[in-house]
Amino acid sequence: MCNSLAPVPEYKRELHARELAAAEAAGVDCLVGIYHACHRELCAHENTYPFKIVNFLELVGEAMGIRRDDLFKQWKMMQDVDRVLAEVAGQATLAGLDLESVREVLVAFMLNEQPLPVGSRIAPAPEAAAAHPRFFPE
Repeated sequence: MCNSLAPVPEYKRELHARELAAAEAAGVDCLVGIYHACHRELCAHENTYPFKIVNFLELVGEAMGIRRDDLFKQWKMMQDVDRVLAEVAGQATLAGLDLESVREVLVAFMLNEQPLPVGSRIAPAPEAAAAHPRFFPE
């Protein structure tokens, strides 16, 4: 969904805001995405909402006993390119990468690839949770 909505950025922002608000209204403890582009665009909102935002492969890995930190999400949640660059500078230098080029990529893909600005919230609609039946009946 996230890549196909690139030509309509306002609509994409609205859908992201509604998805996050609906998850909050439903009282979820975790919003799990299956598409990696959506995860990249939504993960930094974990600082703003009362639930975790994870990619489904994290759950698959945990079910297999494999746990790895989502470094992209950690770095994106920082919203500070200089801090991220400080963390990756050693590896980037070992790989022969120019740090200014790395910085430009971080700005483009970690800060500018954020359709709904971090910290943006819309009030959860009270009918959002009630409008959809529970997946598992009580």
